Amino acid sequence: MIIRTRLIRLSGILLMSFATFLIGLAFFLPRLLDVNSYRDEILQALQNTLHRQVSFSTGSFAWHIGPSFVFKSVSIKEPDGSADFLSAEKITIHLSLLPLLGKRVELKDLHLYGVNISLIRHADGTLNVDDLLKQDKGGAPVQFKRVLIKNGTVLWRDMAVQKNGVSATISNISLSTNHLERGRKGTFKLSCDIPAVNGPAAHVSLTGTAKLSAADKPLVESELNGEAEIRMAEIGRFWPYFERFIPFANTGGRLDFATSFKGKPRDFIAKGKIRLSDATVEWPTIFHATLSPRQLHLDYALKLSNKLIDFSSIEAGFEGFRIKGSLQIHDYLSKDPRIVAKASTPATFRYEDVKYFVPYGIIE
Repeated sequence: MIIRTRLIRLSGILLMSFATFLIGLAFFLPRLLDVNSYRDEILQALQNTLHRQVSFSTGSFAWHIGPSFVFKSVSIKEPDGSADFLSAEKITIHLSLLPLLGKRVELKDLHLYGVNISLIRHADGTLNVDDLLKQDKGGAPVQFKRVLIKNGTVLWRDMAVQKNGVSATISNISLSTNHLERGRKGTFKLSCDIPAVNGPAAHVSLTGTAKLSAADKPLVESELNGEAEIRMAEIGRFWPYFERFIPFANTGGRLDFATSFKGKPRDFIAKGKIRLSDATVEWPTIFHATLSPRQLHLDYALKLSNKLIDFSSIEAGFEGFRIKGSLQIHDYLSKDPRIVAKASTPATFRYEDVKYFVPYGIIE
């Protein structure tokens, strides 16, 4: 009994001593450590790791349930130093204590506020971030636990998809990730706006979990489980990316899209809804007239594999008319895919209302 009481007292003394040490460390360390006095060393270390020019206006040390560094007016240049790849009003890095003892840097939290990123795909298909995606075998491993982005902007320019390129701005980015790293399961939550050429901006939201593939496997082997929603997207804005898969010209109009999905990018199941408004389809080999429904809605259940696109359930409707059915596209990656479709309509309808939508081009 006496021994037990002494152990309890000893444990209490040790806990109080450790707490006192942390309080003292939290009080004195910010005063002892002036980040700006190590500016050259910090910049040199960052530039040796990133192989890019790095700068910041001021840096400070703080203690918020662990050590953290705050950098303001940060910029990272392109590899040739010609322009900024990344600029941020403020970057806060929270470090975990214990991993430092094992010479491992673990970013407990990485907060980026007011960040602007320029992403470019060159005509040869290479990206301006390819060098950053390569692992530096000589450096210490860095593990990201949580990443937060607020008020972010991405400028996207793609010179590979067409001669004049495709440009777009993604604004009001809010991103949160937890344990999103290769070989393990993490969570993600994203929302952003895509300003339109004309009219209101499109809004995008994405949330769910992701188990990224191991470092020795391609990212397409990652497993995703989540939900996505797009509201008021301009259909023609990104038409160059999928026009080669569609046998008619740019339809214009707006798109609302909501879906749930589970699986790998090349092997998944999904269920969702699509709403098209103010779109126009000109496909004279199939439809004898131009189709311009005020609104078209489509509900679907989909399963994708390497050889089959299987819409086990499809329900489409426009201006008082509905049609239900299924669609399978076998060997869709080959030059000779096989299509199997079934459809049924309500018992009665007015032919005058739907005659323009009858695909006479594929009906004998």
